[in-house]
Amino acid sequence: MLNSSNEPIHHHFVIQYLSIYALILIIVGTL
Repeated sequence: MLNSSNEPIHHHFVIQYLSIYALILIIVGTL
């Protein structure tokens, strides 16, 4: 799992960014 240093960090960053973007879309949609 922690074999390559770049993949886990980049993957986690993308998931975090997508989740934040989705939350913003939901908030704007409800408003």
